[in-house]
Amino acid sequence: DTSGSDMLPEFLKAIKDKLIVEFLYTNFATGKKKAREVLPLLLKEYSNRWYLICFNPSKEKIMTFGLDRISELKLTERHFLDKFDFDADNYFKHSMGITANDEQPVEVVFKVDKVGSKYLQSQPLHSSQKLMKEGRNRDSFQLNVILSEELKRTILSYGSQIEVLKPKRLRQTIQNTISEMVENYG
Repeated sequence: DTSGSDMLPEFLKAIKDKLIVEFLYTNFATGKKKAREVLPLLLKEYSNRWYLICFNPSKEKIMTFGLDRISELKLTERHFLDKFDFDADNYFKHSMGITANDEQPVEVVFKVDKVGSKYLQSQPLHSSQKLMKEGRNRDSFQLNVILSEELKRTILSYGSQIEVLKPKRLRQTIQNTISEMVENYG
């Protein structure tokens, strides 16, 4: 099983019993494996992939690992003794998908055509989504989210139906990606 779902029972046991686990993690970009030792907190599925949200005691931070890139999983006999309070809802409050970090959420404003608008009203991109203004041809929406790869990919999936108005850095990122696409297809 290349999805990593075969490890779900072991991770669930480690979460329940607060056991530290060890594994090798393959970096997506470089393909290099690195040993990790973490306290599993949560398993989350996104876009047909499973992810481990965990606390890394050596780095003193919460990290995310794709189960499909974990190998040689070992549950240790060691329990994480420090009091650790993890609130998943709060942690992912301003996230789209699996990316959550210490960044502050930003106001994202975009216009979308009437067909896209109907879709977005029936299936919001995020819980913070608000319809700001209905126009003749396009409606304006607002989100309050952290900027992430998932946000960028979601916006691009709407193609010419959508236009990001702010923040400027997200608009520029989308413009750069579109320019690269034009080069590829030019």
